[in-house]
Amino acid sequence: MFRVGRTRRLHPVENQSTLYLEHSKKLMMDAFYEAEQVMIHIGDLNHFHKKPIENTLVYINSVNPSNIVTDSILTDYDFDLKFGDALKARRNVEYCQWVETSTDQTIGEGENQETIRTYHYYKSWQTTRIPSFFFDQPAAHHNPQYDPFPSTSFQVEKVSLYNNNGEKKFDLHKELISAASPLILKKNYPKKDLEGFFNSKAHENVGFRYIGQGYFYYNHEPTFFETFLRASGMGLEGTLLDYQLGDLFSQCNAGDIRVSYTQVSKREGLSIIAGVKSDQGDLNTFLTSKNYEIGFIDSGLISPSEIFRKKIQDQKAILYIAYFILFLWCLPVQIWANRNNGISILVIGAVLIWISSLGGIKLFVYGFKKNLILQILLGIAGWTHLNTLKKNLNENSESNEAESSGNLREEKSE
Repeated sequence: MFRVGRTRRLHPVENQSTLYLEHSKKLMMDAFYEAEQVMIHIGDLNHFHKKPIENTLVYINSVNPSNIVTDSILTDYDFDLKFGDALKARRNVEYCQWVETSTDQTIGEGENQETIRTYHYYKSWQTTRIPSFFFDQPAAHHNPQYDPFPSTSFQVEKVSLYNNNGEKKFDLHKELISAASPLILKKNYPKKDLEGFFNSKAHENVGFRYIGQGYFYYNHEPTFFETFLRASGMGLEGTLLDYQLGDLFSQCNAGDIRVSYTQVSKREGLSIIAGVKSDQGDLNTFLTSKNYEIGFIDSGLISPSEIFRKKIQDQKAILYIAYFILFLWCLPVQIWANRNNGISILVIGAVLIWISSLGGIKLFVYGFKKNLILQILLGIAGWTHLNTLKKNLNENSESNEAESSGNLREEKSE
């Protein structure tokens, strides 16, 4: 739901660096290249009859879930839900909250210039609670802060891998298990899996109910005291009768909570890249020659190259976002340069960065750093120049006004 709040006049008041991310991606790619050279492909454990070699990097796939044994069954005791096939699970809590945004419009010129700010409000599901106390209309858009069961994660302490003959081959360390991915939404809860939930604290004490598609829902019912305080606040801020059509068709009420669970399941088997820590088959993260830790567990049958490709793509996605933020940071100098010198060197720098980043050509890796430093320096120069230019314009304007007023006085005296 979307609403428009009131407007108010404002006084005319007026870096993230990507070097670390770029360096991290370079280290990751070097580490993966080294890993591919030294990795021992064990594959299916039913065909592995040797003793594990300590301090080696291995790739294992276990396709039979019955051969993947956890030391315990993951349980969320607040909701009394069990995740028998999971190595790792997460309770994801979302809150229906009012969100405040604003738009500014500058009107007038010179001394008569002023900025009008209009506040907008809409409700949506958020992963964190939003304090509404600092809103422009805090009473009309009150966000209850009730949070009986925050988001949390669970994981088993140990996983053992067996072959079809019941012989244990490897044990996965908990640090390695924490790297298991991906977390997939659990959508189906058979009736027998919900028997414990109906006797849980979440259902009996708080009022959560299962609504299907993997979601547990809590409807916020404000108390009389809360309703009275909100009405009093709305009266003071002049929004008591400010109702809109969107209020009648809201997707949720502020204060509502919904809970879902994501998990890494062994049902489709596991693909593992890890280091052998002992000849007894203990597996944990592997340290490369440049001290980069490698250790992955993925659901399903996935090749090592595909696992590495996915990790690099994830890192690239973060890097592209950082590039975009940096590009916005450089816009002031870009505008200034275009107005004064036609095309700017920033354009060339930005194009080189994007081409080298999207192409993934190793020859450009060192160039990344140069271009990034250039963009940061140009951004700083741009903001500094614009502030100086603005200050000079204001001083010139004041000087011209003083000169014109002096001329008027002289004309009057004559």
